[in-house]
Amino acid sequence: MGIYSIYKLIIAASLMGSVAAVIVLLVKAVFKNKLSANFHYYICFLVILRLAMPYMPNSSFSVFNLFNSQPKQVVINKNAVIKSNMISQIAANANNAINVTNKNEIQKNSSLSTNSTPGTNSIGIFSSQNFSFLWILGVSIFLMYVFISYFIFMYKISKERLCADEDIMKISESCRKSLNIKQRVKIIDSMLVKAPTLVGFIRPKILVPHNIINQFTEEEMKYIFIHEFVHLKRKDILLNWINTFVLAIHWFNPVVWLIFMRIKKDCEISCDEMTLKRINRDEYNRYGETLIKLAGIFSKGSFMINSVAIVNKSEIKRRIIMISKYKKKPLIWTIIAVMVFSLAACSSLTNSKSSNKNNSKNTINAANTLKAANKYKFAIYLLKDLSSHDAAQTNLDKLPLENEPIVTEKDISKYYWKCNIFKTDVSTADKLTNSAKPFVLVANGKRIYLGTLWSPFFSMNAPEQPHFTILGYNELLELKNAGYNITSENSGEVYVEISRPYNGKDTRNDKRIYTALKEAGILEE
Repeated sequence: MGIYSIYKLIIAASLMGSVAAVIVLLVKAVFKNKLSANFHYYICFLVILRLAMPYMPNSSFSVFNLFNSQPKQVVINKNAVIKSNMISQIAANANNAINVTNKNEIQKNSSLSTNSTPGTNSIGIFSSQNFSFLWILGVSIFLMYVFISYFIFMYKISKERLCADEDIMKISESCRKSLNIKQRVKIIDSMLVKAPTLVGFIRPKILVPHNIINQFTEEEMKYIFIHEFVHLKRKDILLNWINTFVLAIHWFNPVVWLIFMRIKKDCEISCDEMTLKRINRDEYNRYGETLIKLAGIFSKGSFMINSVAIVNKSEIKRRIIMISKYKKKPLIWTIIAVMVFSLAACSSLTNSKSSNKNNSKNTINAANTLKAANKYKFAIYLLKDLSSHDAAQTNLDKLPLENEPIVTEKDISKYYWKCNIFKTDVSTADKLTNSAKPFVLVANGKRIYLGTLWSPFFSMNAPEQPHFTILGYNELLELKNAGYNITSENSGEVYVEISRPYNGKDTRNDKRIYTALKEAGILEE
């Protein structure tokens, strides 16, 4: 799978993630003060899961069923296609005249053409291909910044000393055991952070700012350690890393940044709620006062993607309100929380059920096309609703072909193998100059290669895929002088060349084409 294919998959996942984010934010707004802080924290991970996994089970309950095309849209699209074909046909006829009468002038002025390639979604710097490279560049820069800053930070921490205060160490050990955490945790007397902070997943450390050890009582330090050990017990550091990778992949989506910041804030409030469950009710106010005291000492908390700090001044008011109003939720609200979470998950973490129907339909169409292809020795099929650029990113055998070919051996009176030119009539040649439409050449029911119907009337730059060129008078005269049996005087006959792509690969390398033409009786060597 190429970068462009991955990019398209990421764009689709990002759009679905944005829809999931809207659902989650609506749920959070409706149940703002009704459900627990844990619910508000963990429901955001539905968005992270949707962003990380574009492939999900299909369901009739999925919210993405609402985005299926309606019959009216199909009619409009059909009309657009008909109009497009009419325009292309008129342009193709005009192009034939240009090829025969004025081809040399076209070549002379080709330097004035645009740099676009037929079949791409856009032109120049705004092509989808360029956006895919911009996306991978953004991901690389983001991850480089995260990893470099993290390793520098951890290196600096490794140079700091362990906490030597025996009272602090006793408090931390008591808190660790009360939460049944078996993993040993180092307590660092740090000059790097402004607020107590948990860092490291494999080898966790709690960084305690040097200047608070003597400013806080043992009871206040107990609250601080319980809070940080709750983060450790819930694996919040690991979840932060997962969120960071998802954010790196979807860095271009502002909704993802919004959800990421929401998770960071909800994480602390959820941790406060878990801390309150670990202390006595008469200690709630003193825990809130400890947070206020921390916020008063430090202008802002240490915000790092790979760490969790106990306090951030911008959120302290919201957290104090939560603490002052905290009380255990009745069982009914726990049941409601489970139901709401399940409904949100089922609607946002599933794909449209109609995609199964579409896949079945495509399979049936592919089988019908294969049966039709076996009727002909040599045939050229157009693709269904796919640009040349997108087709080039897809496996040849999986490309959706039209049910019937536009050209078969019956439309070709002679195929000159040596120069890769065939003789046909004007109406058939017109079909082969429909600009920018991808085609597949089929020989004896086997797909041989992908090409593009191209005309310099639309673009002077020939595509890199095989394409057709209608020969003008001068080219025909050269072929006659070379000994070919060319009847250029007959206006009802047109000679079409299968031009090799710019990468130098000759379409005649595949001998299956040679065999099919010979069996059809139209080959002239």
